Amino acid sequence: MVLAQSWCPPGATWTYTYTNGWTVNGVARFTYVADTVIAGTPAQKITWHVDGTSMGSPISVDKPPIFTSVNGDNVNILTDAGFDTLYYFGAVPGDGWGIATVDGSPSFGEVVVTDTGTVVIDGVSLRRLITGSDTITERVGASFAFMLPWNQYILDEAGGPLRCYTDDQVSYQAGWWGFACDSWLGMNDPKKTIGPQPTVHSTGSQVQVYTFQAATLLICDATGRVVLHTTVPPGESTFNASLWGFGVYQAVFSMPQAATMVRFVRIGN
Repeated sequence: MVLAQSWCPPGATWTYTYTNGWTVNGVARFTYVADTVIAGTPAQKITWHVDGTSMGSPISVDKPPIFTSVNGDNVNILTDAGFDTLYYFGAVPGDGWGIATVDGSPSFGEVVVTDTGTVVIDGVSLRRLITGSDTITERVGASFAFMLPWNQYILDEAGGPLRCYTDDQVSYQAGWWGFACDSWLGMNDPKKTIGPQPTVHSTGSQVQVYTFQAATLLICDATGRVVLHTTVPPGESTFNASLWGFGVYQAVFSMPQAATMVRFVRIGN
């Protein structure tokens, strides 16, 4: 068994679903490309590229690179105000950190560790943190939260859960994702046929969801807190959301041959 380098080993690549739930749908791939130094801090340069559709038209876009740094058990991400915590692999249950914001302003939420453990992938032992609604693994990162932590707070920004991670030693694909890593939710895979996309509507104290086939539904608020985890039949289902609070939510529908995320807003009861 090999002990892990906690972040950005050679060949590190992360692939995510990339959607804002309505106008943008596709895939985002992040690739560790080089080491650098920022204001005296050793850092890792990670480029990322998006393929998919925007308003129905194909897109293929290089995004501005991101930069991370490693300080012991801390993995940090560069914001406009300097490096801030992305993950803390030395955490024990009860520890937590504020979710980084792009401009360094006060965090809108906190990641709280509820359990810890290890997992072995391709013979490499990796530390793992359980945070209630998500799982954070060395090298791999978070299973549900997008690489850019601040995107979940901005309604028209896109993001989505992790599909795949690879480096020179390990290869990981999320169990819920049944397509090639770079498939646009199956839309560019001629071997698959996908029906209409699920929808979510928030009206007063209720949230209505519609899906064309039975699905497992996970709804989280902007901090990653799970407010609903259930199965839904084909058609419309209605849920009481009066205790959920107001703000941006993400709904992930997992089906036998597809998975997609819908972002919506609760503004009042």
